[in-house]
Amino acid sequence: IENGRKPVPEKLINDVSNYFTEHGISKSEWQRLAEESSTQFKLDLVDASEDDRTLYLAFGRSAKLLPEKEKKKIMEILRKYEHI
Repeated sequence: IENGRKPVPEKLINDVSNYFTEHGISKSEWQRLAEESSTQFKLDLVDASEDDRTLYLAFGRSAKLLPEKEKKKIMEILRKYEHI
């Protein structure tokens, strides 16, 4: 449906999630899948500290360069603080 250049439209997410909610898949699951399929995302840095901004930007620039083993270690750390 989408070619990855634009985020999935909210109306499409709602329409699809309404259909599949009737079949046992929640809207939050569809929202998560839509976000994961996006090729770009925006990060609100308004209330972020200087250290947080540095961390977010450094990770964003280097994530593709990290070996899989290191990415798995980072994900293990993050899972402790938020359900991923």
